[in-house]
Amino acid sequence: MNPFRTPTPIRARRGVVLLAALAMVIVVGALAAALFTTAQAEMQQARTTRATVDARNLAEGATAAAEQSLLVAIASILPPPAQGSIQLGPHVVPWTMTHVGNDSTETDPIGIQTIHQHWQIDARAEVGRFGHTVHRVLDVGLTPIFQFAIFYDRDLELLPGPSMTLSGRVHTNHDLYVGVGSGNTLTVKSDYFRSVGSMYRRRKDDGSLTVGNVKLQKQGTTSLFDLWSRTQLSGKGVPSTSGYDSNFLGFDENGDGDLSDSNDWADFAVGALTTWAGTVQTAAHGVRRIEPPPIGSIQRFEVVGSGVGDHAWDSATNDYKYVGAGNGDARKGLFHGHASVVIRDLVAYDDKGFALSLPPGTLTAKTFYDAREGRTVTVTQIDLSLLASSGYFPANGLLYASRSDASSSQPNGIRLAKGSKLGGPLTVVSEDPVYVLGDYNTVSKQPAAVIGDAVNLLSNSWNDTKVKGSLPKATATTYNLAMITGNDETLGTQYSGGFENLPRFHENWSGINCRILGSFIKIYASQIATGAWVYGSDRYTAPNRLWDYDTAFNDVANLPPFTPSVVQVRSAGWWE
Repeated sequence: MNPFRTPTPIRARRGVVLLAALAMVIVVGALAAALFTTAQAEMQQARTTRATVDARNLAEGATAAAEQSLLVAIASILPPPAQGSIQLGPHVVPWTMTHVGNDSTETDPIGIQTIHQHWQIDARAEVGRFGHTVHRVLDVGLTPIFQFAIFYDRDLELLPGPSMTLSGRVHTNHDLYVGVGSGNTLTVKSDYFRSVGSMYRRRKDDGSLTVGNVKLQKQGTTSLFDLWSRTQLSGKGVPSTSGYDSNFLGFDENGDGDLSDSNDWADFAVGALTTWAGTVQTAAHGVRRIEPPPIGSIQRFEVVGSGVGDHAWDSATNDYKYVGAGNGDARKGLFHGHASVVIRDLVAYDDKGFALSLPPGTLTAKTFYDAREGRTVTVTQIDLSLLASSGYFPANGLLYASRSDASSSQPNGIRLAKGSKLGGPLTVVSEDPVYVLGDYNTVSKQPAAVIGDAVNLLSNSWNDTKVKGSLPKATATTYNLAMITGNDETLGTQYSGGFENLPRFHENWSGINCRILGSFIKIYASQIATGAWVYGSDRYTAPNRLWDYDTAFNDVANLPPFTPSVVQVRSAGWWE
């Protein structure tokens, strides 16, 4: 111990410690304040970031809702809404939609035309003090469905007995079964013969192999090459399951384990491209499904849900009644809602619901025996020549007709008569079976279509005298029209009748020419005319099928009024 150092008083030492502790408290407090400020800033930044992200997501959600509204409107042949909104949680996000630029028509390498429209969608969402705006430009492509000679949404069975020649594009969204009777030839002159599934040289109903000649055109040429049957391949020393089809896995002539020698045969997927240069394609070549238009809209009224529709069923009148927007569960079907002339039973109405005063005889009730349905049916017969001269021919080219007494147990329907010369472009639609009596659209040919639960063709000699057990003789008749019609599906051994019987016949057509120029579309099953297909007896016998695709439809300006379209959309621009 230093004897000269004065000891520090205890009180003084305690003061130093207190000052040090106080300094530490100040430092810790400052640090805590800094940390709190930083945490507050980070929390605020997190809230800002979250609000910004939420606003962005909400705006993007609104543009998606607007896109759906756009597609529904265009598919329904309606003008898209200029504005709208969507409720996303507690937020209501508005959007606007504007048609921009000029429409254009694109023709692909195989000749299918697609109309392109561009639409700009703008949506702004606000979360608290923060807002975010998203802009999108959509390229909407509309491909009219009547640009196909044959379009099926389910299996396509192309199995005529007699020889037949077809032109135009053939597409099915499922499997394709093809063949012709022994010693006969099916010739397809087209650069497009495609199946989203497989392609078979056999029947679907009983699995039996088809043995006639099937000749398909090589793309870009007029050269025809055989889709070989098993019998034809066997004659060449080449074994197969069912011929040169999707089941053909190739032939290794010398057994060396490859298919590259001169006498080897490549499998169907490779060989089809070599032989037909792209005309013949299946799922193995990447053929994709083409979404058909919403043909549920052939219904007079569609049930859409409570509080969504503007019509409701009225038991007093046994019909739908207008009750105001949002007060009903049903609405008019697409074609019914847009028709400028609507026929219900024997009364015609304009698009505002006022009855029309048509010349006597324009609408009459007729009855006759339909052997396929096994019943005497009643039809509303429309004299198209009188309608054309009445001053009430559909101004927009769309006529909708139906009967209140049509059902699957009593398949009554609509009949078009004296239609050789139409008053202008015309599409006739019905939720019921439609019968076309005699030459149709053969004088000063117009863009024309018939869309119905089933399409039946009656010849020029039909006179309603058919009874059970009889089969009146047909005479040569020509029909220039596109058709969308229902049919049965092949179930087990019950054959649907195939494409060759898609339009239904009721007479003895043996050796008689039936000419059809148009397009054949089958994308739904018949709901009213559900009688099974049967050949012969008092049902019908087949005509000489002189059926062809109407190449005028390759120009979209020549399509029938209200032709349904396949609708596709892709993004053409996006910014925020």
